[in-house]
Amino acid sequence: MNQIQWVKYTVLSLTMLALSSCAAAPQSGPEPSPSATASSSPSVVTLQEIAYGKSFGFCVGYCEHHLSITAERMRLEHTSRDPKAYPEKVIEKPTPAETWQKLNRLASLKTLQELPERVGCPDCADGGAEWIELQQDEISKRVTFEPPAGLPQQAELLEELRKLYGELDPAE
Repeated sequence: MNQIQWVKYTVLSLTMLALSSCAAAPQSGPEPSPSATASSSPSVVTLQEIAYGKSFGFCVGYCEHHLSITAERMRLEHTSRDPKAYPEKVIEKPTPAETWQKLNRLASLKTLQELPERVGCPDCADGGAEWIELQQDEISKRVTFEPPAGLPQQAELLEELRKLYGELDPAE
């Protein structure tokens, strides 16, 4: 083990030890409610971009995955820390109007803004992390969370984004 690997291992070990209480601590935050999605409000505000991603801190290969969706297109990018061995992969398709409308009905920028930037212990013990980001005008909010726990406040949106991710890249 070289010195850089040892330092990374030590930092990871200390971080895991310090954050070990994250998994046991009850999560606070707003409970899902009927007003948690934009569909329950009389007027749905259209977002400019809806994004979803996942990443893994200690990983070989494609470790960062970013799906961005606008009214015009869906773009899925897979990137690596070693672009020579794993060049960036990009998949783009037009966004069907009904898909964009459905995502806007499910997404709630207000609900996301009420949450902290990190929920739980994303990527603790190399469990990976997922995130959702919504953008409207100059306002953007991103929340990162643990993959198995998900994000109950935007569960339907997360389910739809995961589904679109799988449809765009069935090999993943």
